[in-house]
Amino acid sequence: QEQIELANVAAQDFKYQNAIDYLKAASNLKPNEQYPKTKISEYQALLDQIASQNAKDTQYTNLINKADLAFDNKNYEESIAFYNDALKVKEDEEYPKSQIQLALKNIEDIANNSVNQEYQNFIDQADAYFANKQYQEALGAYKSALSVQENDSYAKDKVDEVEQILNNLDKIEKEEAEGLDSDFKFQINEITRFAPGDLNQELFDQVFGEGEIKSEEEFRA
Repeated sequence: QEQIELANVAAQDFKYQNAIDYLKAASNLKPNEQYPKTKISEYQALLDQIASQNAKDTQYTNLINKADLAFDNKNYEESIAFYNDALKVKEDEEYPKSQIQLALKNIEDIANNSVNQEYQNFIDQADAYFANKQYQEALGAYKSALSVQENDSYAKDKVDEVEQILNNLDKIEKEEAEGLDSDFKFQINEITRFAPGDLNQELFDQVFGEGEIKSEEEFRA
């Protein structure tokens, strides 16, 4: 009876292992008594539950620590993976859920900033080309900016403006070309090289026309 009472006191203090030890002693004294055996099973189940919970707490804490470290280092994709793993251990915890949402927002912000920077780089390049009257290059750069932000009004307006300038320049060039006299004449001002040639019929025909001169005597006459 004394062992049973000691077991009860230990159990009240949540010292289940001590309670089990007392109950085992009592059972040894009275092997046929069912009460000690029943209480041993009860307390062992409690110990197993506590051990399982402690293991779960440790696993959860480790995953949260890894997730927080990745988050602080701006490795947001990695942190989301760890927070999700933590939720598999403790699905009702709010902290990893809120951290996942924050990580997703940071990823979106980074993507938007990257797009904005790429757009601005194209615009700066296009404006520089435009200022230097390099209109074809400017047009290409403004169109590249639109490929990043397709609804941007500034880039759209500049594309229209540059295309109008190029059309006007093309029209001017065509008008100037049409105004040129097509009856061109060429004048030889200087002969810089001489090469020996044979006095033959081919030469006579080239100089005087085909069949006009037929011999060297006629050529030299």
